[in-house]
Amino acid sequence: MSKISKIFQFGTVLGLIFITACGGGGGSETSEPPPPPPPPPPPPPAAKVSFVDVTMQVGLDYVLSSTEPSGESQDMAGGISIADYNGDGELDLFVSHAKMGHGKLFRFNGTQFVEVTDAGIAMDSMSQGAFWTDLNGDQALDLLAFGAKSPYLEIYMNDGDGTFTRDLNTADMVNQKGIFSVATADYDLDGDLDLYFAHWGGSWLRDGDQEYLWQNDGDGTFTDMSDNVEVIPSFNIQVLDPEEQYKEYSFTPIFTDINNDQYPDLLVTGDFESSQILVNNAGVDFTDATTDVISDENGMGAAVADFDNDGDFDWFVSSIWNPPEAIKLYFGGISGNRLYRNDGTGTFSDVTDEAGVREGYWGWGSCFADFDNDSNPDIFHVNGMTYSGSGENPFAQFEQDPSRFYLSNGDGTFSEVSESVGIDDNGNGRGLVCFDFDRDGDIDILIANNGAAPRLYENQGSLDNNNFINIKLNGLPANLEAIGAKITITAGSRSWIQEIRSGGNYMSQDPREVHFGVAQLSQIDSIRVDWPGLNVTPTELQNVDVNQFITIDHPDR
Repeated sequence: MSKISKIFQFGTVLGLIFITACGGGGGSETSEPPPPPPPPPPPPPAAKVSFVDVTMQVGLDYVLSSTEPSGESQDMAGGISIADYNGDGELDLFVSHAKMGHGKLFRFNGTQFVEVTDAGIAMDSMSQGAFWTDLNGDQALDLLAFGAKSPYLEIYMNDGDGTFTRDLNTADMVNQKGIFSVATADYDLDGDLDLYFAHWGGSWLRDGDQEYLWQNDGDGTFTDMSDNVEVIPSFNIQVLDPEEQYKEYSFTPIFTDINNDQYPDLLVTGDFESSQILVNNAGVDFTDATTDVISDENGMGAAVADFDNDGDFDWFVSSIWNPPEAIKLYFGGISGNRLYRNDGTGTFSDVTDEAGVREGYWGWGSCFADFDNDSNPDIFHVNGMTYSGSGENPFAQFEQDPSRFYLSNGDGTFSEVSESVGIDDNGNGRGLVCFDFDRDGDIDILIANNGAAPRLYENQGSLDNNNFINIKLNGLPANLEAIGAKITITAGSRSWIQEIRSGGNYMSQDPREVHFGVAQLSQIDSIRVDWPGLNVTPTELQNVDVNQFITIDHPDR
């Protein structure tokens, strides 16, 4: 059967596969005793980290009411974007609520998140997600807010005094429809930040409202360069309208340098077997380098990190997994999450089962983070699915899916420990941010729920009292947060690498900083920063104390 002959229509289950078991009878003159059952698997190691729900204490336990009818895209929406938008040193947030109304801007005052109602952000459409970036190079972060209905993209320019002004003149970019996530990087290495939009359900043929790649012209304007990206439609779906075969179903784009040539490549997670690897050809265009290894059938969220500590960036994709004893919903495949290991040259191997991270229910937003500061990145992702259609809910079995917490065992494998670490979350999570909100040296978890307020889990710290270092960069004015920089820390014979990224999380955006857990190390021998761009002198620091937040300046500042 060809891929294009598979049938699917959102909100309607067109195929149900029931699992049955058949037994055969027979006899023999002799019978052997049954073999002994295999020994049970060893229990997972005791988690040496714990979390407490502090949503109410920080002022995020508000109640929402529906303002408009919702639809299929709204059932999948809800995100959180983090930035210090007013320059006071605290991390603030914009929350998108999908079908339950417009987004909310919150300023963090050091102890609580306070809703800011007079900042000038007043969306006309229900908020699906948002993204912070400096569009005009004035060193103040502007807000791109995207909704389910017209106007699909609303741009709010930061006035530099804690307020915003709606920009109605950003040419064709405001016509974007069906935006789910955004990523930015300097893909052509000309010094300023370009934009990539992922759309779900948009026309692959674009027709003026589904452009992917926007090149920064350096003067506050952008040029559509989508013809330079080999984005593929999802050809494994045939619905009642034949034109639906030519739609883009992308969810989560990530700019990251997968082959160490200094140019940021694109990893795009997509629904219906449309995830892609797009390799940057020296800033000119992107080539589709996807292989059969990329086999996630319904990629939703994604995260990138060097989980095996071999000096390159690996790719985790959340997807749909259905327990074998349940009725199977047919979505082109329900075989679960994927973990793709970078083999060092930008090619990947599927190590999902080896790592033990396949069974994630209906996964969405995902993150790699070292929650226990033992120097090994862990994985967290949220789950759930709702249904706004009429009749029986075909997704009912997924509504109470628990979030998944995969703790690294330090050997390339992971153990699922969400219950034992105190994360009892079975809401309808969509977006996700993993960051140190209270600046106490460990990574907390903030979940964006579909149609509900977010939920914040505070990390109570490693039981081993492990150490950390948090690093932020000051870049040049056109790329103030040094997006694309690589940071390598070394202690003794070991090194760890991370990358400053902007975007790359499902409908959400992490702070532009890196957090290294360093276990029991008391000092870091060296920190090396490889700045974005060609022929830029790296910055190196020697003998740096742990347990601190540091900022490193670009050599040309």
